[in-house]
Amino acid sequence: MSTIIMRIALFILSIVLIIGGLIILPLPIPFGAIMIIIGVSILISSNDTAAGWIRQRRINNPGLNQRLLAIEKRLPSRLSAIIRRTTP
Repeated sequence: MSTIIMRIALFILSIVLIIGGLIILPLPIPFGAIMIIIGVSILISSNDTAAGWIRQRRINNPGLNQRLLAIEKRLPSRLSAIIRRTTP
C-alpha cells in the first residue's frame, strides 16, 4: 500500500514540476528548464511507462538521442543512470 502511495506522490510531484517549469520557462532566469529536467528525471525513475515512452522518442528522433547522449556524459553518475535507463 505505501509503495502505491509513494509512486502516486512521485508522479504528481513530477507533473507539478513539469507544468510549473513550462509556466516559468519564458522568464530570463532558467529555473523553468531546471524544474522540467527535475520533473522528467523523477518521472523516468519512478514510472516504467514514461521511461518506455521517452525511449521510443529517442528511437524515432536521432537528434534528441544524440543530445541526450552528450548530456549523459557530463552528468554525475546518479543522474546519468536515469538517462541511460531510456537508451534505445
